Amino acid sequence: MPENDSTIQGLQTLSAPALIDLLVCADASDSYEPKQIEITVLRDLILSSNSAFEIASGKLKLKDYLNANNKQIRALSAGTENDYAVNYAQVKEAIMSLAGVTPATPNISELGAFLRLSTTTVSDPWGGFYLFYWCVDNFSNTTMDLSGTSVVASSGATVNFDGSVANIVNIVKDSGWYGNYLHVAVRYRNIKSISPLSGTAHYEVATPGVNDLISEYIPKVVDNPAISKGENRLYITSDPVEGVGISYVCQLLFDDAAETSITGNEAGLIELSGKNPKFTYDMPLNVGNYSFVHARIISVSLLGESVACDTIHNTVDISGDLLSDTLVNYFAARLAEKLVTQDDTSLKIKV
Repeated sequence: MPENDSTIQGLQTLSAPALIDLLVCADASDSYEPKQIEITVLRDLILSSNSAFEIASGKLKLKDYLNANNKQIRALSAGTENDYAVNYAQVKEAIMSLAGVTPATPNISELGAFLRLSTTTVSDPWGGFYLFYWCVDNFSNTTMDLSGTSVVASSGATVNFDGSVANIVNIVKDSGWYGNYLHVAVRYRNIKSISPLSGTAHYEVATPGVNDLISEYIPKVVDNPAISKGENRLYITSDPVEGVGISYVCQLLFDDAAETSITGNEAGLIELSGKNPKFTYDMPLNVGNYSFVHARIISVSLLGESVACDTIHNTVDISGDLLSDTLVNYFAARLAEKLVTQDDTSLKIKV
């Protein structure tokens, strides 16, 4: 009997088997005759016969889903292709809790027609999304607070929000914000979690927005229009109307009718323009042909919408308004300098 003839229990132990080593098996298809089989063949047979695995092209492939039995899969390389698994380090910042991350109270600044809202950059975790919540009202200390999952303003004002992957957003000023207060708070979020709400910042809007400056509304009629005279100078004034960017036009008409209403199409109509409803007009001598002066002030928006007040009236007196004592004395003095009598005596002004 060969040296290795023995019962299986009596054989030497193979402590470091190689895949090419042989095993003893009984061939059931051949009357259970003892035969040899390589370990690799037995391995592939067992794996391929499993309902969950198969061996194909030297790779172990799953036939069904992998049940990790609530255990962690560790030492997983980072995924680099669309069909690769990713490890926790690759998705940590997108799914980690933000309960301990509170953004800084925002800063607010004006940039022409815009208001810029910004907060300190959150770097841990990186790559989140900033949600700026804001409202406008006439209170200087309105606060933003959480009510369930909603952000509400203590004043009851409507809360809006703008989002950005950057820590800055710009919002366009709307009409009516000028002189009121903007209140802003911010939250930070990732795919799964959202941070607590920051403190509330406050800012009084110091300059009008585009819609305040360029609007299609018809301006108001000026109040208290008046016309007065001082020697040959007319003074036409009124109270300014409410609104931003309003300009004014003064229309003047000289004629002999006491109650003429200006329509704007009259021959000889004089127009003066200004940013304030305060106009002066030096009457030339030729208007002394008329007995009355009529005036009205028109308020004009930036888009050209306009409205005029009722026509106001005053008298024109050639001797009192145009040829005042001051003017007559001036002419008399100049003439006295140039004229003499037949005997060469200079003329004197009557005192």
